[in-house]
Amino acid sequence: MLTVRNTRPITASVLAGVVAALAAACSSTATGTATASTTATHSPTAPASPSTPSPAAEALAAYAAMWKDVAEASNTANYQATYLSNHLSGKALLTITDNLATEKGQGIVAHGTPVLHPVVTSATTTTAAITDCLDDRAWLEVYASTGKLVDDVPGGFRSTTATVSSINGTWKVTQLNTGAEGTCKLTQ
Repeated sequence: MLTVRNTRPITASVLAGVVAALAAACSSTATGTATASTTATHSPTAPASPSTPSPAAEALAAYAAMWKDVAEASNTANYQATYLSNHLSGKALLTITDNLATEKGQGIVAHGTPVLHPVVTSATTTTAAITDCLDDRAWLEVYASTGKLVDDVPGGFRSTTATVSSINGTWKVTQLNTGAEGTCKLTQ
């Protein structure tokens, strides 16, 4: 489990229950007008233009994609995975790659995926703040050589914050902080 926190090195394989699709559907409809002879005439309406996702939606999508990338990289502790920079930049990218390199050096990989519960707390046209209660109970660290669990800690819920920024038109996580086990609870 690759987690970004101050209490332990980061170890993560990520993202199972992720944010739903963000695309808006385009549709066209036809309206009918009946004439006296019961013949229907149809005049199509102009197709709806695709809506542009909001900055909040773009940020959520980037956040979810970032965790998916991190999960993939953590399966082999591949700190050099070039795709990590698709949804990470700056301090967040450095933190993730450093943690993956540490795990690689210790022979640790992560299996499974965390479950995300992200919420955008603020958004502008170029930056969004996200809070999450990341569930890493099914995202386990194992020794790559044996497949044995690194520890018997069952995982839990971690308070997570992220800053997601639009960089040259692409949304990327630029800051990421993940708290220790038990730092948040899901409310239902």
